[in-house]
Amino acid sequence: MKSAARIFAFLLIVTASGWFFRFSAETSREVHSAIEDRLIEHPEFIPQARELRIVSSGFDNLIADYFWLSAIQYVGENAVTAEYKRYLYEMLALVTDLNPAFTTPYEVGLLLLPDMNPRYETFTKEEQEKNVLKAVWLGEKGMELSCDKEKIRGILAEPELSNVWKDPQYENPCANSMVPYYLAYVEYYNRKNAAKASEYYRIAAANKDAPTGARIMSAIMQGKAGDRAKSILMFLSIAESLETEEESAEACRTVAREMREVLAPAFENDNQGQIPSQFVKAADEFRIAAVGKMDEKTEEGNAHGSCSTYLGKALRELNLEFLVRKDRDFVATTGKQVVDAKDLYDQGGTDYLPRDFQKFEEGYEVIYVKDDGIWDYVTGSY
Repeated sequence: MKSAARIFAFLLIVTASGWFFRFSAETSREVHSAIEDRLIEHPEFIPQARELRIVSSGFDNLIADYFWLSAIQYVGENAVTAEYKRYLYEMLALVTDLNPAFTTPYEVGLLLLPDMNPRYETFTKEEQEKNVLKAVWLGEKGMELSCDKEKIRGILAEPELSNVWKDPQYENPCANSMVPYYLAYVEYYNRKNAAKASEYYRIAAANKDAPTGARIMSAIMQGKAGDRAKSILMFLSIAESLETEEESAEACRTVAREMREVLAPAFENDNQGQIPSQFVKAADEFRIAAVGKMDEKTEEGNAHGSCSTYLGKALRELNLEFLVRKDRDFVATTGKQVVDAKDLYDQGGTDYLPRDFQKFEEGYEVIYVKDDGIWDYVTGSY
């Protein structure tokens, strides 16, 4: 009798389970069918995540996959005019509400929403600015839901940049390194916020699968944000941590440490006074001599692996700070404006014209220019 009772109970459970899953499937199918008819044509009727969870029977990730595929279809059908931007944010927000660990939608939003081609897109300036803001919202949401907040706090507080990708306590702060990487891009190129961009590049650099450029861009953005002393230290830190042949690596570490000592006086006590021309000239002469002694061996075309590249970038930041201060005093004294370093030199604003380490064919080099009141560098010729 007991065996018969067990068999009966087992059959009852199987029957009930079958009915439950059939009901769940039918319910989900009804929801899918109702949405499918209007999602692509009328995406303004996108449902809320909380509504879908009521009928999803716990299959939130499955529903998220469905809406993700629908979003891809929506982008494809509206790609020519980029009209997909009208509702792409809402669709990606829904997918990530249902499955926060699915990080690809954050990437897609950061790549597609801020970009604009005026030749065929009809968005107003205000609409495009809102699209950029929506991309940032998605990126920040991705950071909030897929990154380790404690690690990020430590990374941003770490004074030595190379420790960010060398110290195990900071390793892999985000499930997807491209979320902070693309967010950094949007913050700088679309929102002109170099300081914020530097932070996101720094966070991305801590991930083992992050692009090497994240380290470089973190240092560059720090300089563009106005903190060139920190930018210099970042570049020298990168030089010290290059993974090359042991002999070359040790030579680079030695030169980078020596260059720290050479450049430190220019920024002691946040001094905003003049940087002597002779100091800048001597620093560059030191760089040239040091690079010549290193007998550097790098793979052809691999500038990222070159110690001399980072020493040069550190000197570039010193050159820019030198020009900023010289130009500031020149404008205050004469009221005149200049367009580049050569112009400042020709008009007597400085007795030394700093030249960059990067030279190109046909007479081109990296030159220092003043654009809309901001000193920066571009490829050109004086």
